Amino acid sequence: MTLIVSCQVLVYIFLYNIFMKFTERFNEVLLQSGKTQKEVADFCHISRQAITNLKLGSSLPSLDTLFLICKYLDCTSDYILGLTDKY
Repeated sequence: MTLIVSCQVLVYIFLYNIFMKFTERFNEVLLQSGKTQKEVADFCHISRQAITNLKLGSSLPSLDTLFLICKYLDCTSDYILGLTDKY
């Protein structure tokens, strides 16, 4: 039982890290790109409110949206998720 609880805690910590890193990196990449929230939203076929939620850390993108964000902002998903520091 303790092993299961320990594993669950590690998973929660990992997901929290990804969540926080995504918010930080998404804001950074968006700012560096010089593109507006509306431009990104239009390219990804999502609302501006969805982009705002991503910027504030209220939500994470679906895999399809993550792919489009990375494609439009010219960055890797590994970078924006905080799995690597290589842009």
